[in-house]
Amino acid sequence: MELTGVSSDFICDSSTFSAAMRDFISRQWARWPSLLLDDEDLPESPPTDWTFPGDSDEKMPGILTFCRDEQMDTFWDNNGYAIEPTSGEGPFAVFFSLATHPFYARNLVDVHEIRPLNKPSAEFQGTQLLLAQYIKATLLTPDDPSDDPFSQSVLRDFLTSLGGQQLAARLMG
Repeated sequence: MELTGVSSDFICDSSTFSAAMRDFISRQWARWPSLLLDDEDLPESPPTDWTFPGDSDEKMPGILTFCRDEQMDTFWDNNGYAIEPTSGEGPFAVFFSLATHPFYARNLVDVHEIRPLNKPSAEFQGTQLLLAQYIKATLLTPDDPSDDPFSQSVLRDFLTSLGGQQLAARLMG
């Protein structure tokens, strides 16, 4: 099987991940009102009760898949995570797992606190990071977000859901 799609990997705050994914699902439902979430039709509105499905420490126990409709789902079955030539859009997914073992990073580089526009951003160069519990998440888009407008919009929605528009604007340039 040929691997398809482009992955963007993240370490996310476990305390806000469920709410962030509910927001991300809502953004995708607004994009595609006939959204298939995990191969299921959504009702007349996005789910408001989605929560992280457990505390397993498997490599990637959770996945949310997104397709515009049955036609895209069939395209995905045949082509993997790729851009449909006719629509310029494609299926994408979020893979995630809860990690409960410590995460440690030494001598961080290019790390900034995102603050309101009227306050300067704090810098943390050389700081060490220790997290006791966190989410490992991978956003798999059909193409490289730096080259493809659709994949870029999905990544922007993901970043906005996780950290707000300021975070998305800062990271997307």
